[in-house]
Amino acid sequence: MGFVDIMSSKKGGKGKKGAKGGQAMMAKLAAARAAEHKKREEQLIIDEAERKAEEERKRKEKEEEERIRQEEKQKEIEVARAEYLRRKAEGDFLSEKEKLKRAKDEQARQELLKQIKSQESAAANRKDNKKEHYKKKKKPVKVEAEEAKDVPEESKTEHEEKKEEKEEEEQVDVDWEELAENTDRIDAIIKPKLSMDLTEITTDNLSNTEGNEAKESEVKEEETKEEPTKLPEKAPEKAPEKEAPKKQPAPKKESKEERKKVEVRAPILCVLGHVDTGKTKILDKIRKTKVQEGEVGGITQQIGATLFPRETLEEHANSIKGILDVKIKIPGFLVIDTPGHESFSNLRNRGSTLCDFAILIVDIMHGLENQTVESLNILKKYKIPFVVALNKIDRCYDWKGIEYASSKASYERNTQCQQQFNTLMNKVILQFAEQEVNACLYWKNDDPESFVSMVPTSAITGEGIPDLLTYTVKRIQETLARKIIYQPKLVCTVMEVKVLEGYGVTCDVILVTGELHVNDMIILSGFEGPIVATVRALLTPKPLKEMRVKGEYVHHESVRGTIGVKVCAPGLEDALAGSPLYCAHNEEEVEEYKREAGEELAAMIRKYISKHGEGIYVQSSTLGSLEALLELLKSNKIPVSGIGLGPLYKKHILKVMKASEKKGDREEYATILAFEVEPDKEADELIKKNSIKLFKASVVYHLIDSYKKHADECLYSL
Repeated sequence: MGFVDIMSSKKGGKGKKGAKGGQAMMAKLAAARAAEHKKREEQLIIDEAERKAEEERKRKEKEEEERIRQEEKQKEIEVARAEYLRRKAEGDFLSEKEKLKRAKDEQARQELLKQIKSQESAAANRKDNKKEHYKKKKKPVKVEAEEAKDVPEESKTEHEEKKEEKEEEEQVDVDWEELAENTDRIDAIIKPKLSMDLTEITTDNLSNTEGNEAKESEVKEEETKEEPTKLPEKAPEKAPEKEAPKKQPAPKKESKEERKKVEVRAPILCVLGHVDTGKTKILDKIRKTKVQEGEVGGITQQIGATLFPRETLEEHANSIKGILDVKIKIPGFLVIDTPGHESFSNLRNRGSTLCDFAILIVDIMHGLENQTVESLNILKKYKIPFVVALNKIDRCYDWKGIEYASSKASYERNTQCQQQFNTLMNKVILQFAEQEVNACLYWKNDDPESFVSMVPTSAITGEGIPDLLTYTVKRIQETLARKIIYQPKLVCTVMEVKVLEGYGVTCDVILVTGELHVNDMIILSGFEGPIVATVRALLTPKPLKEMRVKGEYVHHESVRGTIGVKVCAPGLEDALAGSPLYCAHNEEEVEEYKREAGEELAAMIRKYISKHGEGIYVQSSTLGSLEALLELLKSNKIPVSGIGLGPLYKKHILKVMKASEKKGDREEYATILAFEVEPDKEADELIKKNSIKLFKASVVYHLIDSYKKHADECLYSL
């Protein structure tokens, strides 16, 4: 073997060893990388587990904090409620009149208790006299001797003591019976039942109590005659006293006849609350209409009225029998729907002052808002009883609703939503407590005189609406039985003034009691003084139809309360909404009612018009929206030179042109704000020819925004 072969063989050996070493090194690197990758994966898994554990710990901490916060809130509510009840029991919230009344009631109670004690003492004295009288009748000597033998001398005193104890026990039993009878009489006098049925509104209760008192006086006279000291000479003197009670049965017959003649009117309900809480939507669900969808921006800007007949109330009451059982005795409801926007405080105030009972709508998701508090203060000011509709319960997470179901049954069925519902409800209860009002759910309210009842509702599914209507009927029949008795005297109020196509300017009025006839002479207040007019037509919407919505009207020759009516008569353009409407039968009454109408209400509108005759001109379709617009302009310090109702005609533009001459260089005052009205052709030509700025809108505050922008442009152009 040569040298070259040996060297080549050595080189070949070294190459093989190098390749094997490289492969081993690569294998080691791969194994290291795999181990490192595995380690990283394990570390990532550990980190992910730690992260999840940390998140779970934080979530539990948050839940615990939320639970503690809710418990603290609940404690605050309970403390606030206890403090309010304590202060109320002490009379802190009573007015001076109520305090005086409470003092008089307490004084009357004390006097009655004194009379009872004097009667007890007189009865005790009579019995003592009888005992002494019987003691004087001595037993025969033989009987006394035998009894003396039977009873030992030591036990004689014990025997006598037992006899005295028995006599005292009998005396105590008799006294308690008399006291119970007398306390029943005190409760009947001091705490008369407010929840008497409508058929019991008579004077029978009074006549019955007088008859009972007469019987008691007769019994007392007989007892005095049975006493041992009889005086036959004085007997004739007591005869007239016996004859007096016999005259009492006469008025009983009259009261029974009067009971048959009692007629109950439909109570007036007012629906109040913040904008977008679902007031009109709830009424739409009851009426099965779509009034809210037809309103501009979905916002109510006019006051409306709907008559709910008795059949509708009975239908809803029958659907929740067993949960809330009420026998309906009223002929129905007249429901007044008011706007919720802040601009329409005048309409809310007008609607609430006329109503007998109110429904305050509260959005459970937002609680008490600005106009809710304003409405609550109005109800407290005029002492109007009300219930709270806790609306939009269907927005609770995972709520499963059933059409027109009872809210109590829905609450019990939706167990998955109860925690969220209770949290939101407790928040509302706390907000009511801050306004010095106690509130609780209607099915938990055992004291409706001290606590306002809340009825959960949904305007989407209709849940709670049967509860709301039926519970409202129950409260009205319990508390307003005497107030809703029909009276022949005319009580009528103008709610709105608007233009109706084919009839001209009409007045929407609420006829509470009394009657109105076609051709009656009516008197009401106006911008320039009292208005005297003759009724041409009386129109009413069909049952369950909104009065402010255009539709078919029913013509009447006469109407009687309680009902919403459109009165058509000449000269109503300047009529003032909120003013009373009078009906005169002769010239003397006309003059008297004209004096009563006077200038006072006209002065309320005149305060909005500039004394110097400068400012913008405002035209509106209804007086209620005109008032709201004027109030907004006043709050923004924008002067007004003139106002009008109905479409814009040439005469209105001429007024603006005449007023613009006094304005000088104030270009922003050559403006007309038109709410839901249009100019005719002649008026439109005059507007364009004289460079008068016309702003039109169907939402009140849009007009204000448009004018402000225009005024700023006029200011910058200078």
